[in-house]
Amino acid sequence: MLPVAIVQADTHTVVVEVPLLSVEPPAKDRIYLQTEQKSYVQASRFVGADQPDSIGQHAVFVVSDAIRKTPVEGKICFVFTKTGERKCLDTDKAGQAAINFSQADIVAVDATAAGYQPYAGNLLVESLKGASTKQIIQLQRELTLLTVWAGKAEQGTLLGKGVRIPLKKVTGARGGVWFSTYQAEPGSYTLVVKRQGQIRSEEIGVRSGLTVLYTDPLKATAELGVRTAETGIKPNGAPPVSRPALVLPDSIPMLYFEQGSYQLRADSQEVLKQVAQYLKTHPHYRLQVTGHTDNVGNERLNENLSEYRAAVAFTFLTRQGIPEEKLNKAGEGSRNPISPNDTEANKALNRRVALKLITNQ
Repeated sequence: MLPVAIVQADTHTVVVEVPLLSVEPPAKDRIYLQTEQKSYVQASRFVGADQPDSIGQHAVFVVSDAIRKTPVEGKICFVFTKTGERKCLDTDKAGQAAINFSQADIVAVDATAAGYQPYAGNLLVESLKGASTKQIIQLQRELTLLTVWAGKAEQGTLLGKGVRIPLKKVTGARGGVWFSTYQAEPGSYTLVVKRQGQIRSEEIGVRSGLTVLYTDPLKATAELGVRTAETGIKPNGAPPVSRPALVLPDSIPMLYFEQGSYQLRADSQEVLKQVAQYLKTHPHYRLQVTGHTDNVGNERLNENLSEYRAAVAFTFLTRQGIPEEKLNKAGEGSRNPISPNDTEANKALNRRVALKLITNQ
């Protein structure tokens, strides 16, 4: 993986991590990129071996995601040099398609799949008489890159629906720290940045191509002020959770809960009052209310607890005059943590309700 400075912006050089794939040189009975093709004359043409072989070569083609190494359903097309015939096959759920080659040939192989860059390769079919080969085609997704400048933050994470993507720390030429990934697909995510025990989260959109974001968790805290949980040190020893005051629509603080509890704290109620006021003055928005838990205890009970947490926030907003049809609520149990469940302080960050503004369609 290669960090690449691509554009100058203010005093920062934007740094992004991009995937590089190895390229195989041309070889007999092994697929390779057409860009690597050298001049080649098949010896079989001069030794009378043009006639079809009754057994031939059985070839299995496997199409996979070049980064994730997962199978890809798509289409493979073969163009035979000797006959000019074109034949296309669909890959199955395992990304596989099989074909029999009856004679030596130079075969052009094209592979396509939705959301991926097309592949153009060649295959020198030489071995016949019942030979079996396995050909691997790696497809590269249409490039989607995210890079985030986050001051001197220690950790960055991208959360999507059922997806948690750790961001890789990449250092620029001038020593600036960026968090980057090439594994996100275009869509909406929650960006979570951690520095010195402080968590900042915001809703972001990632588009095809390059998305560049600037965020500074400490600067945001200094400018906006910090709300600290009013309960002080919890009975179980976990420290209080601090977070910046409400800034809408880009960033809404999480609502945090005690272990096993779905009772709203005083500071959470203040956040919900501000959210309610914002919804009243911005009727083109709706709100998604999603409850979460840490990983302590039975997952089924955690699922219920997360739903209760979402429900109390939902009910509080309706009592502030927000119509139910403007709100969606859901519970996800412990499935989508924003912090590792390895210490009590980190578990406290996962006992939360997330609020997300959604534009009316």
